[in-house]
Amino acid sequence: MTLHHHGMFFNSTSWQDGAIGCIPVGQSWDYIIPVSTSNQSGTYWWHSHANGQYVDGLRAPIVIHPPEEKHQYDEEFTVILGDWYHDDHATLIKQFISVANP
Repeated sequence: MTLHHHGMFFNSTSWQDGAIGCIPVGQSWDYIIPVSTSNQSGTYWWHSHANGQYVDGLRAPIVIHPPEEKHQYDEEFTVILGDWYHDDHATLIKQFISVANP
């Protein structure tokens, strides 16, 4: 498994932004990513880079709130839009990489 982040600063920890092999497979674990936010706030997203996990839905938003909000608001919503395939990656890759697909 890999986790790749979009838009976030990884000051002095860039080796953890999507590096394959950082997460042990088949074990119980907690994975804490030491992100130096550098006073960065906003809405970002992460996804997997391995074994078709992105295609199968392993992706999500990350919301980093500032220490003090500049504006007041009643509610906050995060909307995620993306392509959805009706077959899993293992089925799709066999169809894609074949002599029948020029």
